[in-house]
Amino acid sequence: MKVSRHTTRKAAGLTQLAIGIASVALVLFIGSFTRVRADLTSEKRYTLTDATKNLGDSLKDVGFVKE
Repeated sequence: MKVSRHTTRKAAGLTQLAIGIASVALVLFIGSFTRVRADLTSEKRYTLTDATKNLGDSLKDVGFVKE
């Protein structure tokens, strides 16, 4: 049986698409187990200082923060 060039190209394209989708799915799956946040503001306004972290760790009960 003779396989045409068009069929081979189509199969290669589908294979690349499947590999791409699988790669994205794998990255998203692995990423679901880790939480990474970055404060990209120049003032670092969403970053907690060490003193604030220590204060939070020393609390004996739940603390609520109101902005």
